[in-house]
Amino acid sequence: MCIRTRSGDKRWVSVSNLTIESQEGPHLVHLLRDSQGTHDALQMARGLIQLSTKNEAPAPRRRNVPVLTTRQLEVLKLLSEGKSVREIGKELYLSEATVRNHVRSLLQALGAHSQLEVLARAREMGILTG
Repeated sequence: MCIRTRSGDKRWVSVSNLTIESQEGPHLVHLLRDSQGTHDALQMARGLIQLSTKNEAPAPRRRNVPVLTTRQLEVLKLLSEGKSVREIGKELYLSEATVRNHVRSLLQALGAHSQLEVLARAREMGILTG
């Protein structure tokens, strides 16, 4: 949910509502968690994907391309579709820990520091295509 702060800035938060029973009766509690970082990362990923699928994008370079396993390629493809580790695990019938291991291997193989960087490098190397 997007809210406005007192200064007028927009901020993304996650909201949970809890009902707590007490001797005085039920109390409604609202929990707000800052999710701006998650929202920013998703927006950046969408922007990267959108940029890389445009027709005028330069042809990918195919040099120093690491050899990836079939499973790593499947995980990479699902990451490029914006799926979370949990969603990838469900789709491939793998535990979240196993998916995280595949992501870690992708980070090492592509010399990246984040999932977004993995996607950018994979597109740059021609492993992922629009």
